[in-house]
Amino acid sequence: MAKLSETAETSIGITFLVINLSTLLRQISCLFFVFISEYL
Repeated sequence: MAKLSETAETSIGITFLVINLSTLLRQISCLFFVFISEYL
């Protein structure tokens, strides 16, 4: 629980950043496995 409004905004921003990074990582790993499966 954030007490200051700046802290709450920062916490929300970090949450969105982590969600976007995890989505990007999932997409990159899917592409990686697709390229690897073509060569096997």
